[in-house]
Amino acid sequence: MQKFNGLKKQMKKNGGFSLVELIIVIAILAVIAAIAVPNVLGALEKSKITRDISNAATIGHAVEELAADAAVDGVILTVGAGTAPDAVTYTDGAGTAHTIVDKFNGPIPTPSSDRYQGAFTVEILTAASGDNPEGSVVVTANSLEVYPNPAQ
Repeated sequence: MQKFNGLKKQMKKNGGFSLVELIIVIAILAVIAAIAVPNVLGALEKSKITRDISNAATIGHAVEELAADAAVDGVILTVGAGTAPDAVTYTDGAGTAHTIVDKFNGPIPTPSSDRYQGAFTVEILTAASGDNPEGSVVVTANSLEVYPNPAQ
């Protein structure tokens, strides 16, 4: 207890921290911030890319499901390159229109990362292309394939 009383008296006598002590603390905080901020920003961008890949997979699965539904109804669903996801539609024999919008509980997502800027587009391949066989669904954004083989 005696030590604390002595320290308290000394702090009152000296009047607090010196300017040099404050500058050292500020410099240490600045170095920590300089290291942490780029890492946090990089992690945020990586999480946006992961979300974009997940959203593209969801769109791709919805188009695949719609194509399967169309096949059950006797309709071959064709989707050309660069088609907006909400434009993918078919009409069944009863005259009812079906779209992938029906498969979502909200609006169709758009890319949020710097890598996949713009909007998602879909295509059902009419011929094999790269790793993708004929009839597979490809989702792209910013001219990069996002689903099924995300551009690295």
